[in-house]
Amino acid sequence: MQRLERGAKLRSAMIDHRRRPLRVAIGPTDVAKTASALAHGLRALGVDAEVVLSIPPYGSPSAPTLSRRARLIYAFAAPSRRNVIHYQFGATWLPWYLDAWWARAWRRTLLVTYHGDDCRSYSLARILFPARGRAGTEERDSWVRRRMSRLSRVCHAALVADLELATYVAPLFRRVYVTPLPLHVQVDAEAGEPRAADRPLVVLHAPSDPRIKGTAVLARAVEAVARRHPVDFRLVTGVTHEQVVRELRGADIVVDQLNSATSGVFALEAMALGLPVLGEVDGSALPPSQTDLPVVRVTPETLEGELEALVLDPARRKRLAEEGRGYVTRNHDPVTVAAIVLEIYLHARRGEPGVYQATRDGIVPLTTGRWRELERRSRRARTLGRV
Repeated sequence: MQRLERGAKLRSAMIDHRRRPLRVAIGPTDVAKTASALAHGLRALGVDAEVVLSIPPYGSPSAPTLSRRARLIYAFAAPSRRNVIHYQFGATWLPWYLDAWWARAWRRTLLVTYHGDDCRSYSLARILFPARGRAGTEERDSWVRRRMSRLSRVCHAALVADLELATYVAPLFRRVYVTPLPLHVQVDAEAGEPRAADRPLVVLHAPSDPRIKGTAVLARAVEAVARRHPVDFRLVTGVTHEQVVRELRGADIVVDQLNSATSGVFALEAMALGLPVLGEVDGSALPPSQTDLPVVRVTPETLEGELEALVLDPARRKRLAEEGRGYVTRNHDPVTVAAIVLEIYLHARRGEPGVYQATRDGIVPLTTGRWRELERRSRRARTLGRV
């Protein structure tokens, strides 16, 4: 029944957008290949979508990007060729958001997806999400807020993946949509080759920023377990996204990150490939659609014990692998997410102002008690001048 409903929803999205064809531009960067995954899903639904980069994405330093002159030409030509422009990581193709104002003059639909430090206020994180707040500094908070404020004046809406990011964005944007990110890595339907009995378990950690991800503390915990059990710890950093995926395919367990409120794309990719994942997660940051996130929740104090328990429990590792694949399939399939984003494109221009949860079940106001409490505490912190 769920498959039939999902198929009907996707067909409805395709029919609606053929009546009024959408031509979508996405850029100027591609965070963890989520922009590419979204464009892939949109094209599968019959939408003309392109990803155009002027900022090399992390992990893909050789990705083709526009020169300064080409960027200027593309930015001012885009509104004549595209009727939806979807910015990424709080940036547009030109300085001072000149191209966004130009596109708005053409009456185009403008949206921006925020991914993390492009919108995060560490002074507020320390109050609402202490684990996240412990690793960052407040030096950039005012600069980040100014950039968001400027972009909020021209964009119809902002998209975020969780309630943590929504707390930073909601006071500035008229419409905010909490919706899953599309995943570039395809879900492995089955587990990989069986592990040789005499091979150590490979525990993988691949931080984009070792300081922020708590790598030093994390490494000590894994190495302590490795002294007692056959564990091979692999720390991978500063490599391309393709190399990270190759490392994932050779791993048995992934330790995602500490100092976090939610799991990142790396954890989702690991789950897609059938790997159990450990990470620091704050349940208050998860939207209702993500409360079943199958990540072993740890803190700096509990990581060593939780990892050791997982090393000694192959049945649990197998169960987590199955749950992870199912979770990613339900929530992060590119075509499923693209259908949700298509509904957001239509809703963003004329929907009532507010914060919404957008899932495959539709777009509804976010009114959960968890979100109301975060809103209340956020307003209080701002009123008291603590952020």
